[in-house]
Amino acid sequence: QALSNYESAGDDVPEDGWGIEGEERLILHGKHGIMAHRHSGPPAAATEDPGFGFTVGLEGIESSPSPYYAMLEEGMDDNICLADGETQRGANSWGRAWQDCKMELVEHLEECWGEIWHEEVNGCSKFLLLCELPITIGRKMTVSIPSEGYYCRPIVALSIIFSPIWLGIYLLAEQDYNIFTTYWIIPFLTLATGIGLLIVRYAPAGDGPMNLIIAVPIALYGFVIAATWIDFIADRLVSLLGFVGVIFHIPKSILGITILAWGNSIPDLSANVAMARKGLANMAITACFAGPIFNILIGLGAGFSILNKSQGRDATDVTLTGDVTLGFCMVIANCVLVLVSGLVLNKGYIGRGHGYLALALYLIYVVVSIFIVALH
Repeated sequence: QALSNYESAGDDVPEDGWGIEGEERLILHGKHGIMAHRHSGPPAAATEDPGFGFTVGLEGIESSPSPYYAMLEEGMDDNICLADGETQRGANSWGRAWQDCKMELVEHLEECWGEIWHEEVNGCSKFLLLCELPITIGRKMTVSIPSEGYYCRPIVALSIIFSPIWLGIYLLAEQDYNIFTTYWIIPFLTLATGIGLLIVRYAPAGDGPMNLIIAVPIALYGFVIAATWIDFIADRLVSLLGFVGVIFHIPKSILGITILAWGNSIPDLSANVAMARKGLANMAITACFAGPIFNILIGLGAGFSILNKSQGRDATDVTLTGDVTLGFCMVIANCVLVLVSGLVLNKGYIGRGHGYLALALYLIYVVVSIFIVALH
């Protein structure tokens, strides 16, 4: 048997391709050729041809140690989005890319819907997930996540394409700035659409992963978009807490000490406890201090900067209230206890007793702070 790697080889070449008489002939090029049906995913209804040593299916071909397979694959890995050593390739045509992305998008949406209606999810969680579904769809369609475990080629492409629209909505809602009336919105949308289409065409199918050089800028851009979502939701949360405080006559300081603080810190608490249980104690305790430092330095710095700019002034007068002073004292006391317990008493080991002492300090802080606020 032999394979022809040419489009045509003269009049003596049969129209149905090369092969042995009485056996099914194989065609490389053309509308019905093997190379035209090359597919990145697993072949459907595949049958093995023992003469050539590779599997021919309805959707494409599957790799094999046969030396003839190099005739099909050599020089065809031109996808810059493909990670080194990755076997999941992008599509070999725009039509194939469109079909693959439709299939991958449907599979991803079915998977997300299945997570809501999973048998292990109780009724209350299903109701909350359904209420959250519009926000989840909006977030998925604007925040690009090219990392392994979350990668989905059509979702990454759509998130980049729709991200300028979300940025316009965010700026209009938070900064009262309408980018849709500016001259640069058209180039921005054009650039985002072009990048999204290139991802559809050249990004790897399946679970990826993408080439690190391509994935890192996309992930950083997705981080910026995710930060706008966090800011938007946090602003709505603060407004909701203020509404609850007005209805039940609860001071905003108490809401900040309790509900807002707990809601803001529960994700960090869960992550730190999970890391500690896995034996990553150093990482967990570092995160416990790095998170508040980021919130205090970046949160206060950026918050006051935006406040002063929005109100057109150079400075904002603040007063050190009793509950804030008490919070500073408790933080300093806990830091001193960590140093004494970890370095002086236990020589690099923090015992269980320090945890109970820290919980006691927090309860004292909450009770005393509420009492101070109530007196004023």
